[in-house]
Amino acid sequence: MRTNMRRLSVLILISVIVTGFLSAGDVVDQHTITGIGQQLIQKDDILEGRFPEYTVNGEWQFRKNPNWLSGFIGGELWYLYEMTGNAEFKNRALRHADQIAIYAGIDYTHDMGFIFLPTCVKSYQMTGEIKYRDAAIQAADMLMKRFNAKGKFIRAWGKLGSDDRTGLMIIDTMMNLELLFWAAGESGDYRYYDIAYQHALTTMKEHIRPDGSSYHVVEFDPSNGEIIKKYTHQGYADESTWARGQAWGIYGFTTAFKYTKDLRFLKTAQRMADYFSVHLPQDKIPCWDLTLAEKYAERDASAGAIAAAGLFQLGDLSQTKCAGEKYQKLALEITTSLITGYLFSQSERPKEEGILLHTVYHHHKQWGVNESYPPGDYYLIEAVKRQWEHQHSQRIHPEKSGRQVINLNEDWYYLEEAILYIPQLHLATKAWQRIDLPHTWNNFDATDNSPGYRRDISWYRKDLNIPELTDNRRLILYFEGVNILSEVYVNGKYAGGHTGGYLGFEIDITPYVRSGALNTILVRVDNSYNPHIIPSQKSDFVIYGGITRDVWLKVLPAEYIDKIIVDTPVVTGLVAETDLVLRVKNSGSKAVRRRIIAELFDLNGNRIKKSEEKITLPPGESEHKISFPKLTNPLLWSPDSPNLYSVTVRLLSGNSTLDSLAEKFGYRWFEFKEHGPFYLNGERLLLRGTHRHEEWAGYGNALPNELHRKDIQMIKEMGANFVRLAHYPQDPEIYKACDELGLLVWDEVPWCRGGMGGIEWQKNTKRILKEMILQNFNHPSIIIWSLGNELYWLPDHDNGGNVDSLRAFLSEMNDLAHQLDPSRVTAIRKFYEGADIVDVFSPSIWAGWYSGVYKNFEKAISKSRNDYKRFFHAEYGGSSHLGRHVENPITGDGMINLEGWEEDINQVRVANIAREGDWSENYIVDLFDWHLHVSENLDWFTGNAQWAFKDFATPLRPENAIPYMNQKGLVDRAGNPKDGYYVFKSYWTTSPEFCYIESHTWTERQGLKGEAKEVCVYSNAAEVELFVNSQSQGRKKRNIEEFPACGLNWEVSFKNGQNEVIAVGMNAGEETCRDTVLFNYSFEKSGKPDRIELSSKRLSNGNYLVEALVVDKNGRRCLDYNQRVYFSSAGSGHLLVNYGTYTRCDVIEAANGRAAIEFVPVPGEAAVIECRNQDFKGSYLRIEE
Repeated sequence: MRTNMRRLSVLILISVIVTGFLSAGDVVDQHTITGIGQQLIQKDDILEGRFPEYTVNGEWQFRKNPNWLSGFIGGELWYLYEMTGNAEFKNRALRHADQIAIYAGIDYTHDMGFIFLPTCVKSYQMTGEIKYRDAAIQAADMLMKRFNAKGKFIRAWGKLGSDDRTGLMIIDTMMNLELLFWAAGESGDYRYYDIAYQHALTTMKEHIRPDGSSYHVVEFDPSNGEIIKKYTHQGYADESTWARGQAWGIYGFTTAFKYTKDLRFLKTAQRMADYFSVHLPQDKIPCWDLTLAEKYAERDASAGAIAAAGLFQLGDLSQTKCAGEKYQKLALEITTSLITGYLFSQSERPKEEGILLHTVYHHHKQWGVNESYPPGDYYLIEAVKRQWEHQHSQRIHPEKSGRQVINLNEDWYYLEEAILYIPQLHLATKAWQRIDLPHTWNNFDATDNSPGYRRDISWYRKDLNIPELTDNRRLILYFEGVNILSEVYVNGKYAGGHTGGYLGFEIDITPYVRSGALNTILVRVDNSYNPHIIPSQKSDFVIYGGITRDVWLKVLPAEYIDKIIVDTPVVTGLVAETDLVLRVKNSGSKAVRRRIIAELFDLNGNRIKKSEEKITLPPGESEHKISFPKLTNPLLWSPDSPNLYSVTVRLLSGNSTLDSLAEKFGYRWFEFKEHGPFYLNGERLLLRGTHRHEEWAGYGNALPNELHRKDIQMIKEMGANFVRLAHYPQDPEIYKACDELGLLVWDEVPWCRGGMGGIEWQKNTKRILKEMILQNFNHPSIIIWSLGNELYWLPDHDNGGNVDSLRAFLSEMNDLAHQLDPSRVTAIRKFYEGADIVDVFSPSIWAGWYSGVYKNFEKAISKSRNDYKRFFHAEYGGSSHLGRHVENPITGDGMINLEGWEEDINQVRVANIAREGDWSENYIVDLFDWHLHVSENLDWFTGNAQWAFKDFATPLRPENAIPYMNQKGLVDRAGNPKDGYYVFKSYWTTSPEFCYIESHTWTERQGLKGEAKEVCVYSNAAEVELFVNSQSQGRKKRNIEEFPACGLNWEVSFKNGQNEVIAVGMNAGEETCRDTVLFNYSFEKSGKPDRIELSSKRLSNGNYLVEALVVDKNGRRCLDYNQRVYFSSAGSGHLLVNYGTYTRCDVIEAANGRAAIEFVPVPGEAAVIECRNQDFKGSYLRIEE
């Protein structure tokens, strides 16, 4: 009777939670976690290092040797540590890992994942200690040895080398595959991945019935892989469905999908979950076999716990809103029922040493029936933890009175359908897809082979639980950037929006939220062509659509500090003045008296200055100023020493702090000398720069912060001290990284091309400039506010190119910039008629690419020095196709020696290198080398910025070597350096010392016997010695006044066949660095292209690199073949395409008769790869795992 009443109360509680009357936080609360933690400590004390099996009358029974149950206790302790931070749980978990690690070589079980994932893998992840990694890898090796290649399955039971049950595969093994997936990622050995993948495929095909139910055991003939029979070992009958096995399948196939992204595994997990769901009793806890009726069978709470843990993950990974919510709801229902009706605290027995009750270990043997056993405890705690994480992720803490800033990037839904208004959303024909932010819908279509990319409306949705809040707190949504037009709705009501991308904006959603309830946020995003919003669609870059940057929820008091502007009006090496402008908001209806305390902190966090004032806050927004006493001997900010101070401002009522806000800044001053160099902090600094577009292969412009920072780190490691952000304001992480790493910044409003528009356009453009300056004001790295790029070009509006109108509006923009920030300079590029308006001007000088030859570079910049008061050279360089090389690149005089094998070689002048050049890495290396050779030796030169750091997508270049890619980068779109990167590094860095032989991608060469070839070594070492095939070619000193390669060049002859070139960098006679290149050299020139030959090799990530070589009839590679080729695939697996990189494009020009593409295989299944073009009708390669 008491059991029935308990289950009735559980049913009521589940109903209340699911229908929304009670928040999920009332289920997994601190009381629950504390209770479980206390019971777990007692349980661990009872075990005393022994291996538990199951309880009898509530007391643990033990085994002598470790088995599949022995690792769970370690994982339980780790979960409690993560939820509580209590080091006692961590210390105990590590003791269990140490105990288990010595058994990594056991050879009698398939359950290595059960044993070593919760212990050694987790301990390695939490501590980084190699001993745990090594033990887990050894365990993965032992599991891999159990693989039967004939049947493509992992043997379940029996000792290796014995004939004991060699052909049995059980569904439980799906749970052990994660150990293999982890080992593959950790070690780079794809064999682990292949075996896990193949076993999952076999399980899917043989264990899962058409209705989504499952067999427990499949028996194979181990000698040939043929199936003998299918049956159960622990279920009720051969054709029934054992509940725990079904739960293993739900969890296991979800995990397989997580690692492989094979949709078949996701669909299998969903089908199994649906079958599981419809066979549950009312309280959602399954009978031990799903086929049995509730009133005749014992419950197995462990199957419920396993399923719940898997369902939480399945909900996260399901790709549609409907599916995700369905599985999350079921997971919550099961977890709620387990906590409220099956926990140890509900026991009526005098002793209860387990945590989860009413589990069934082995019904037929009557082991642990209606008892506890380790997997039940472990997966219950995992389900609790997953629910706890859902509750605490993006959670508002109503008990906290101060400012809260919560990241909202996770758990959004996206609808790619151009629906104009909210009332029409129910007419959508597509499903809402689950995504995380940042997100763009153009991450692949911008670089596919179809003209254009999607420019239209899409919708984003987020459901947010808002608790009851007191003290009139404000809720502010902060978007770091939405491209390019946005409207924000809360619970169906318009809350605000923003016109223009690339900048942050805030929406006060307080009037629209429902406290103590679930709130729906909808964001309508539109990147359609709009002539009233900059940049112009004629810009040479992609105008991505989406919520492309982070989103935050600010929970603020009724009176709060909205903004701090840090001004340093006087800075010298001896003294610095610091003024703060505070924007404070009062949400009340009456004026109030408050105190402001401002504190200045040094680099080490020590308070060095303090100021305090009493202020009156009127209703609404008000501005207040406060100054610090003068600071003597400030530590100045510079690229070499990016010293950052910080200020903290507190708003107080009496002695109670209402709000607090902090900002970092730096002290520095600078000057662009008229017709001369740039000075920072009183010393001349040559600006050594590049440009950065905000995008990455596979991400578009929706980058996580670590990729933003990686770009800046690579630019800094190259030796640059300056970056122009092209052609728009960029992610806040970029400015933060430039401040911290030391890069001066040219920040640019996105007025790029399109001329000038009407009143609406002008209003938008001015507002965007104002937002850019105010949002980025405090960054010491920024020295220039750029007002535009090529702004007169290709007008979008009638009379939009009128020079007088453009000059007048540019003057207004210039005045606005100086009004907002008198401390920085303004600039534009390539609007010559406005050069006299701004402080700094950059003409267009592309010596050696779009016009002229690169040896005219010094002449061109000298003329610009005289023509413009303050001249900076932004944009130079050219395109290069990674891996394309020529023996005789175009010279600095624009001449080319035609490739020939006769003594008389004709020279031809190239009129336009951008159009007629070969896009070889050799030419671009020479061009960069010459530019740096000149610029580094001019004492008057301000500096320049190479275009651009990284290859980037553009809709305007469909016929490039990689279609729709601007290939002027020093690195490719995935951050892989080209040769040019090392040229800059050799000029601009001093440490660490390095050598780079030109070139690592030049692996096949041809030439006459005895013909001298130039070898260049780019290095920052004092001197370099070159060895060719073990013979020294001499040692040379580096001299920046010599060209090429600062004098580090040699004329050498190669032998027929393989050659080895070694460069050894030296300083004071000691070796400091070295580089080695191997390549094949042939004295015979290849003949006419005859065919494409395909081959493949396995990469460390498990994919195949498929290589296409164009060869002559004798099989010699045709090094002068650079035509476009086309890849395709059939069968299982897929090609990686539309990344805009050199191995992830299905349409690409060959480089020296070679092209390659990456292929993702399905282990155990076959595929055919084809490569063709109009010259060759197709070559085929079969890949079969």
